[in-house]
Amino acid sequence: WIDLEISIDADKRGKLMEAAKKASCKIIASIHDTDSTPSAEEIQNLITSNAEMGDIVKFCGTVNDHQDALQIVEATHAMATEKVDFAAMALGNGGDWARLHAPVLNQALVYATMRNEFRLSDKGLVNVRDLKEAWNLLEY
Repeated sequence: WIDLEISIDADKRGKLMEAAKKASCKIIASIHDTDSTPSAEEIQNLITSNAEMGDIVKFCGTVNDHQDALQIVEATHAMATEKVDFAAMALGNGGDWARLHAPVLNQALVYATMRNEFRLSDKGLVNVRDLKEAWNLLEY
């Protein structure tokens, strides 16, 4: 897998995509919003309109409050019937909600960390071991 930002210059991105395909490498088309989290509808549109840019579309926003975190959950829940492979998450307190509930939100991929520091959830991150335990507890 290779993670390529959607915002990369189109010519450079095209060359990188071509090289990745020649190497039998799948492409994650990434969209990052480091300032905020768009509305649920905008997130859905970002993901679906960029579906041809990679094998999976990844959206990562920045949550400023719990309402922002709910926008990602709402967007992913609404996309349950879409034929687009995607991953959606956020950084910040509550940003881990979509990661924790990814199996029921029809996400194709979940980013987790190997870091094991205190209060990762404040950053929107979740440790791989903790994620597995949560999924077992939630019976996902």
